[in-house]
Amino acid sequence: MSALQLSMLSATLYDDDVRQAAGELRDVINRVDARTSVASAGRLSYLDRLLAQEIHGTFERFQRMSGNTSLTPEQLPQGLRTQLQGADGRWLVVVRAAGDIWDREFRDPFMQDLGSISSDYVGAISAWHRGLVLLVAELPKVFGLTALVVFGLVWIDLRSLRATALAMVPLVLGLIWTVGTMAVLDLPFNMLSIIAIPLLVGIGIDNGVHIYHRVRKEHDIPLALARSGKPVLLTSMTTAIGFGSLMLSVHPGIHDLGMVTAIGIASCLCVSLLLLPALVAIFDEDVLAPKDEEP
Repeated sequence: MSALQLSMLSATLYDDDVRQAAGELRDVINRVDARTSVASAGRLSYLDRLLAQEIHGTFERFQRMSGNTSLTPEQLPQGLRTQLQGADGRWLVVVRAAGDIWDREFRDPFMQDLGSISSDYVGAISAWHRGLVLLVAELPKVFGLTALVVFGLVWIDLRSLRATALAMVPLVLGLIWTVGTMAVLDLPFNMLSIIAIPLLVGIGIDNGVHIYHRVRKEHDIPLALARSGKPVLLTSMTTAIGFGSLMLSVHPGIHDLGMVTAIGIASCLCVSLLLLPALVAIFDEDVLAPKDEEP
């Protein structure tokens, strides 16, 4: 409350003691305001002088630095030189990517330019890029061996090359559709999204084996789909939703992993429920012929 406000308030009061106390309080407020104003002005003046001196000194240092055509190593602080210069006298060169390393159109030329300067470089980007190149180079061999092992296990279960080939249709076509969809969406593989491949191998072969086993047991495609189609649909949808939630991540690799997995699961599901029953009806009519019931 200011002294003016206190004076106006005391004028409306009729008690003499209250008026006297208000007057004394008003005098105290006036004295404090006067002292504070003088002290504040002095402190502000002192701070102004310090600020002016600091600005002037900084400006002079900038002038001296701008007079040099280049910065010599001797001008660097010793602590900084220790971090940047090795015992053999060689200097550490720090290179930072100016673009998005997840973008292949930027990453590949950037790594080529870096390799043309020196092969002796390390860093998170270079390690990630080399790992991706090695992974892509080894992928055909690894995928071929995996497909061979999966085919052998399914054949042991079904005991028929034709049945095994039909059961693997959702896996094979599902992966082909996934890669084709990624090409349409301009979604290349990276170190994280490549993890979706083994996941899709397991999901795709599960769907095919379950549907084929049910058809073989029921000898009736509509009945087989009615009994096994719903579980396959439910498990595939819940798995796709679970991995699809990764697309909410701001991390590009995790986002791509969720998208590739969701696309792949949806592709395998469509082949399992729509195409596989038709192929069984065309190429494996024997499985639809009911066998004589045992007594």
